[in-house]
Amino acid sequence: MITYLRKRRARKLAKEWLHQARHARNLREDIAEPEALNALDRAVRELRETVAGRIDYHAVEEACNHVAVAVNKICPPRRFSWFRENAEIALVAVAVAMAFRTYFVQPFKIPTGSMQPTLYGIHYEPQTAPGWFDRAPLNMLRWIVFGEWYTEYHAQTSGIVSDAYRRQDDPDNIHVVIGGIPHALPRGIMEQFRFQSGDRVVHGQVVASGLRTLGDHIFVNRVRWNFIPPKRGDVMVFTTRDIPQIEMDTHYIKRMVGMPNETVGIKPPYLLINDEPMLEPEMIRRITLDTNHYMGYKTTGLDDQNNISILNTENDRLHLGPAQYAAFGDNTGSSLDSRYWGPVMQQNLVGPAFMVYWPISERWGWIH
Repeated sequence: MITYLRKRRARKLAKEWLHQARHARNLREDIAEPEALNALDRAVRELRETVAGRIDYHAVEEACNHVAVAVNKICPPRRFSWFRENAEIALVAVAVAMAFRTYFVQPFKIPTGSMQPTLYGIHYEPQTAPGWFDRAPLNMLRWIVFGEWYTEYHAQTSGIVSDAYRRQDDPDNIHVVIGGIPHALPRGIMEQFRFQSGDRVVHGQVVASGLRTLGDHIFVNRVRWNFIPPKRGDVMVFTTRDIPQIEMDTHYIKRMVGMPNETVGIKPPYLLINDEPMLEPEMIRRITLDTNHYMGYKTTGLDDQNNISILNTENDRLHLGPAQYAAFGDNTGSSLDSRYWGPVMQQNLVGPAFMVYWPISERWGWIH
């Protein structure tokens, strides 16, 4: 048995070096020295004869070494060859991934709660103290799989809790004044804020804590709408360029509710298309009627502080042109969408979102 295995190993070794020799000759035959090519041919003949006879592993190994020396004279090893090879592989992999991302499938992450409960942005769940899974190394595993991380916010000074306010240059945070010092806290964590105005806190005391969960990370199909036209109910990703009310050129994700040449209105909880209640497809019906999970479609209201919204009341209408679409968040109670700034132009469409790939949650998988 041992003899059989050694012979098999010898044949495999010989086959590999014969392949290396053939590759070296094909690669460098036109520029290599004739003497080096002749030495390679002699080493190859020697190896073939050794394998053809009664196989002796040591003899085959020695013949393979002669081939290796001849190959190295024709193709001298380069410095840091291992680094170059791995760098080339990595470069090709990155190029393929970037091309795939640019033309086929592109990843995005959900930053806000405008699509809840279909898709979640960054949010906080109540938790007053760290548990077993919030201590190293389990906390890293929890973050890698579920995107969850226990977070605490501490008072930077001792004093009385007073004002809480929002700043236009920092819309993601609520600023709470404690002992005369503003503390910036994420809006989502404010539901777990432990004190009221007038309470006294001590420096270092936990004022808010919770389980910070990352927003859903999704894949968007950049190809589909080149062949199949968009349809009502698609979860759409689009760019915000050329939308005057949105200063930042970024990407938004909403649900496509209005199609070209339609008139869109809202009679809570119904979406009106050409003044008729729309209950198709299934997700439109669910958003309208499933009061356990959704709140239906809402107008922006006359008390809009910027007074720039389009669908303020039930009597307002949004008229779409030939290449325009209406985009609403599933959570119209907290969504900056077409009710405020109007239609999305066809050239702004990126593609439909089709899958949540991370983190693992009840929403993981295909998007509806």
